Amino acid sequence: MTLPGPLGTPNRPTVAAVAAAAVPAAVLAVALLGAGLARTGTGELRIPAAGATSLLRVLLLAGLALAVGELAGTRLAGAGPLPRPLAVPGALLAAAASTGLLPCCSSPPSAA
Repeated sequence: MTLPGPLGTPNRPTVAAVAAAAVPAAVLAVALLGAGLARTGTGELRIPAAGATSLLRVLLLAGLALAVGELAGTRLAGAGPLPRPLAVPGALLAAAASTGLLPCCSSPPSAA
């Protein structure tokens, strides 16, 4: 016997919940495997740390989007209840990702 109303309804994942879980997994898979799959069969040399660099770039973009979006949302919302602030965690995520990108992008290319 189930209770009437929202308390008695079975907890089944909806299409939106499944899609919301699948999108980050797909983005992570493309970031880690995309460069290797794109160069397969082209005869190009292997790019060192292509997956890690792509992942750090995605994290940098996500952190900046969180920080700027929260600041813009606060300005647009005006008076009233505001959601949890995400500017500081977004800025810290972007700073950590950019710090991770420094070693791979700061060294000059070696002459072959």
